[in-house]
This record gives sequence, structure tokens and C-alpha cells, in this order.
Amino acid sequence: MRILIIEPQKVARDALRNLVREALRDATVVHADTLQEWMHHRAGDRPDLIILGDGRLELIELAAVAAPGATIVALGLHDDALYRKQALLSGAHAYIPREHAADQLPRLLATLQLEAA
Repeated sequence: MRILIIEPQKVARDALRNLVREALRDATVVHADTLQEWMHHRAGDRPDLIILGDGRLELIELAAVAAPGATIVALGLHDDALYRKQALLSGAHAYIPREHAADQLPRLLATLQLEAA
């Protein structure tokens, strides 16, 4: 599985990378500070999964267009059902509030791995 992490903050990016590597040991993990950076430098490298460290709706929409067919997981500051629904309607397959990422992301990754098998 090829996983792209979009996160500009190194500490957060490293934490996400560690969560992914613990859950999916055989995954290829790449990162970019922004979606635009990835689109400019690595657009030919299509990920299976994109983890957006910034769950703004416009970024979710852009990721869905930039990588059709990729599963998009958005992390964000909002912890309410309305925003989660908006994120899903914008193209995310899952929306996880940042405060719950350490618990929920590994479980989601395990589920996605089982579905891909």
C-alpha cells in the first residue's frame, strides 16, 4: 500500500508516519508539506491512501480531484457530526478529530488493510 501524508509540521508528520508504520509495516510512506507540493513534484506517484493533516473541506476536495481512486483520511480540529458529514461529502472516506488520531487512525488503517486483502 502506498500512503501519502500531507502535513507541514514535522512533529505531527513524524507522529503520523509512526502510527502508519506501526499499523502497516509493509506500506510505502511518503510525505509532502502541502498537497500542492506533492502535485508539483510527485503527481505521477499515485497513492492508495492520503492522510491529510489539515482536514479543511477545500483541501479534501482538491485531494479527491488530484488522486482519483485514493482513499482520503482527513484529520481536523472539529469534533462534531455536521463537520464530519461535510468532510465525507467533500470526498474524504474518513474524518478523525486530531485529538482522537492516536486511537482511531491505527484501527482505521487495520480495517483498510483487511479490505484491500
